[in-house]
Amino acid sequence: MRRRVIGWGVGIVAICVLAASLEAAGVADTPRSSAAPKPAPAIEVTTLDGRTISLEALKGKVVLVDFWATWCPPCREEIPHFIQLYNTYAPKIEILGVAMDEEGEEVVAPFVKEHQIPYPIAIGTEALMDAFGGVRGLPTTFVVDPKGRIIRKYLGYQELEVFEQDIRALLPDS
Repeated sequence: MRRRVIGWGVGIVAICVLAASLEAAGVADTPRSSAAPKPAPAIEVTTLDGRTISLEALKGKVVLVDFWATWCPPCREEIPHFIQLYNTYAPKIEILGVAMDEEGEEVVAPFVKEHQIPYPIAIGTEALMDAFGGVRGLPTTFVVDPKGRIIRKYLGYQELEVFEQDIRALLPDS
């Protein structure tokens, strides 16, 4: 009997440690949450091609804001998904890639050219990550609805269908 109680105690502690670890790693943000949408931050970025983009100006569109890096394998795996989504749904959606490479434009611009990324890419900063409530890992993607509210946050690699489902749910004629 005592072994069973100890076994249950160890199991409960292990579950609590795992849950706390997942929360600290941001994985708890990944599933679709039923939390109320919150306003997207009022950010303005300059893209690699010199354009200035603000989330405020993109209201009326579904926007995916993807924090990524050229050195990040899961990020690189997601890029073809974003290219496909952009080519399928633009101009009803916008995708904003935020590259977090320390070397900045020097490494990001050749990568964007090589992979023929058609959507705007900006170089990220700590302040930009903080504006989104802190980005705790890459890739991290925020889904912003046409009203300018963050409705989803995904940490880590996601399949194309995950983003496509969100887009279709938010577009009136899909």
